[in-house]
Amino acid sequence: MTVVSALICVRDGEAYLAEAIESALDQTAPPAEVVVVEDSSTDRTVDIARSYAPVARLVQPPPGGLGAARNTAVEASSGELVAFLDCDDIWEPQKLELQLEAFARDEELDFCFTHTQEFATPADRERFVVRPAPLAGALASSLCARREAIERAAGFDVDVRIGELLGWLLRARELSMRELTLPEVLVHRRVHANNITRRERDNLDDYAHLLKASLDRRRCGHARSEPT
Repeated sequence: MTVVSALICVRDGEAYLAEAIESALDQTAPPAEVVVVEDSSTDRTVDIARSYAPVARLVQPPPGGLGAARNTAVEASSGELVAFLDCDDIWEPQKLELQLEAFARDEELDFCFTHTQEFATPADRERFVVRPAPLAGALASSLCARREAIERAAGFDVDVRIGELLGWLLRARELSMRELTLPEVLVHRRVHANNITRRERDNLDDYAHLLKASLDRRRCGHARSEPT
């Protein structure tokens, strides 16, 4: 049986962490473990995470940002598969079951996303855009991947404030890894004032830097492959 680890990275997530952990524990195909990596919170995040021991294990590395936290979560886990859940998002109960079925159907599959639906409180709907249509693919909370695939694409970027998932995904695609996006909405993404894309809006250039680095690598690889 394939073992999957649920990995939750959190900083100052006291308002949402319990709901995220509960959604991981309530899976129809429960994870073998839930690893919570906490990065320098100043609220009650640590107390909430500890309240779920021993079914959820708390890891507290030195502060290093989200990319470093995701890498720490992978290193601290034991599953052949790793599934990421941001502390403010929620999984549908069948999320891991359907992804495990996808990996069982295709032994060459490296990673799998799902569709995601955004949601917000009525007050936050007044303040922020909540997209009504389901979103496909590259959201960390929908990613389930082989541990080997995370490592083969060099893990998550630690030198960016935002876009650590994009950096890994670009490298995975450069390596022609096999991927799939399930059609079902299996993740709910919470829209609120402290979303990282909103909190780190001054660092949105990180996306452009990651895309340029990928383009440069592809150009260099193409140049090396051309006959001399």
